[in-house]
Amino acid sequence: MTPRNMHPEWDGKAPLPGDRLLVSASSLSSVLSRPALETWTRNEIARKVVAEIDMVAEMAAKAPTAAEKWVSEAHWEGTRGRLSASERGTIIHDVFEAWLHPDRSTPHAPEELWPHLEMLSKAVEALRPRRVASELAVCRPDGTRGWAGRLDGIYELEGFTGGVLLDLKTAGEDTTSKGNPKRPYADAVSLQLGAYMYATHAWPADLLPRTISRWGSRVYLLSDIESAQLEPAPKASTMAVLHVTPGTCSLWTLTPDHDSLRSKVRSAVDLWWYLKGNDIPKMTKVWEA
Repeated sequence: MTPRNMHPEWDGKAPLPGDRLLVSASSLSSVLSRPALETWTRNEIARKVVAEIDMVAEMAAKAPTAAEKWVSEAHWEGTRGRLSASERGTIIHDVFEAWLHPDRSTPHAPEELWPHLEMLSKAVEALRPRRVASELAVCRPDGTRGWAGRLDGIYELEGFTGGVLLDLKTAGEDTTSKGNPKRPYADAVSLQLGAYMYATHAWPADLLPRTISRWGSRVYLLSDIESAQLEPAPKASTMAVLHVTPGTCSLWTLTPDHDSLRSKVRSAVDLWWYLKGNDIPKMTKVWEA
């Protein structure tokens, strides 16, 4: 089934009149102050630039603006010949889904991901996941300040009662630069999974959500016509992260106070609009000496 777009006249660039703008759940962590992540970003940029110094120097001589852009985004890019974090996560997630769907062919995975997949296979063998819903776009369209996102999936897992809202996270190495085992960031993960957990509606499988890029983040668009087509979002009993590295695979559960986390998700949405959107009060100079 090929998903359809409810608005064939939409140009793919700007909201239509009357559209509600829903911030992406994966963008909510951008409002957090995370010194450890900022340190990682600086170190990763330094490592990538040193590894690609000849290429960066050549680019800077020919196209300085392009070189500046490459350096500023280097922490998200793979070193030459290696996958980026985004590419790695997408491929591993696609393989995981293929393993759970006998009718799907398993996508090709580069050799550098074989250790990750070996670890992931151990999780599949131990947890025996059974799909309830996967790759589903959900939302909570509260007034004009809701949120939306595409969750990895809700699964039944061995040893758990009820559905588990599962997010698959990957890392390129087993340990940090200080030698500590890598693990998910609890603050960021709780906001993202909380947004999925407290979503009230879901797009039908045959309806393609409309999204645009705004203020460095993905924003979902929702019209009244599309709102009428939404379905109730599936519910889960547990939130968890399956964290995969080349040498480990671990399952982390979250046990929040739901009233508190729901309030924090709402506060993060409001703060995102203040920081990223157009909610910052305009300043007008009215006198000068």
